[in-house]
Amino acid sequence: SSRPLDIDIVFYDDLVMRGPGHLELPRPELQHAFVLRPLAEIAPDYRHPVSGTPLRELWFQHADFDRGE
Repeated sequence: SSRPLDIDIVFYDDLVMRGPGHLELPRPELQHAFVLRPLAEIAPDYRHPVSGTPLRELWFQHADFDRGE
């Protein structure tokens, strides 16, 4: 069946904010591998606006990162 399009904006430039409802940037969903991994692949040098850590490093530190061990 049809349903409305649901888009989660994880980052908006380097904006950090909280607003009404569930408005929060950067989004906390970044903690999930299914969000972080593709972002790290397309923008590995983008720095998280709060921690300053590049997305590549956040993915390398994630529990789901395959270290080939």
